[in-house]
Amino acid sequence: MLENIDTSGSGLGHINMIAGWMMGTAAVLLVIGGVLAALRWASGKVIANSENSAAGFRGIYLCLAAALVLGSLGGAIQWTSSSAATASDGGVLVNEAGPGHVNVHLEEPASQCLNTVTVSGDWHRAGSFGGQDAHIPPEQEHEWMVAELDRLGAFDLAASEASTRTLGWLWHHSSAPASGWQDAGHPSTWDDTGYISRYSWRPDGGGGDCTRSNTNPAPGSEIEVIVLDTSPSMSALYIIYTIPVPGD
Repeated sequence: MLENIDTSGSGLGHINMIAGWMMGTAAVLLVIGGVLAALRWASGKVIANSENSAAGFRGIYLCLAAALVLGSLGGAIQWTSSSAATASDGGVLVNEAGPGHVNVHLEEPASQCLNTVTVSGDWHRAGSFGGQDAHIPPEQEHEWMVAELDRLGAFDLAASEASTRTLGWLWHHSSAPASGWQDAGHPSTWDDTGYISRYSWRPDGGGGDCTRSNTNPAPGSEIEVIVLDTSPSMSALYIIYTIPVPGD
């Protein structure tokens, strides 16, 4: 779209040409209107009809006024279109007011992948209206997900925000601090009240791989980790951590 922008200044000439067409058409209509007004004025004089004569005279007066306006507009457009050049080109504008150059810089995306990969535990949100035991993943599954998050480098990064949901996946009124992600330390040090339930990331597209096997998150993207917290203080809630990945 931007490549069609005219920065050469020739567009002003086009404006002048189009304005000339419009005023030429208006001038023709003005002449026709003037002739009709004159005929009506003359007919009023011939048949002694004062109303026709007065109407014809008003028509002639309006046509003369319109001709004056058209002449003024034509001169103004001609002057501005021919004078809208910089001083170095013989115009009246300063050089800084000349036509600019439109440069469009498109940054390369940080990733060739448009998709987000999600890994969810078998028991994530299982039995949404059941007790917390229905949501706790088997120990082996939890440890596997921890190892995969290690490969993503998620435990070396800080979370920018955190939110909570109930076991039924409703927004919870309480909030969890984003610092809780790092404060909790590595999951290997967690007690039996915290479990990785689901996580997602955007692969960097290295080698054209946008699948789960690519554990290199795209720079500038985010990793989302959902932790099931069954500690009494949290009353069995899902904590959703958003973890920014540093850019290049």
